[in-house]
Amino acid sequence: MLNPNPFEVLNDKIDRLDEKISNLKPPSIATLATEIINRDELRTRLGGVSEPTIISLEKRGIIPSLRIGSSVRYNWFQVLQALDTRNNKKSNTYASNL
Repeated sequence: MLNPNPFEVLNDKIDRLDEKISNLKPPSIATLATEIINRDELRTRLGGVSEPTIISLEKRGIIPSLRIGSSVRYNWFQVLQALDTRNNKKSNTYASNL
């Protein structure tokens, strides 16, 4: 038996992946709205932002945080909303200054 054409094998794999992706359902807003993460996870999700930067963003009120005793947690959905709102305000301010 001959070896299969590697491009056909790859194409079959891509087709199967496309099918799996199309069957995925996005998480509900309720799930996203209640996803509570710690500071290390937040740093990872924000692309490796330093801990002092995260603390500064908290203290300046740019990102919301939850304090539970000495622990700090973040609602991921609220952090995204806060950062998106901040970015939109910055871009609108820039555009109005042109």
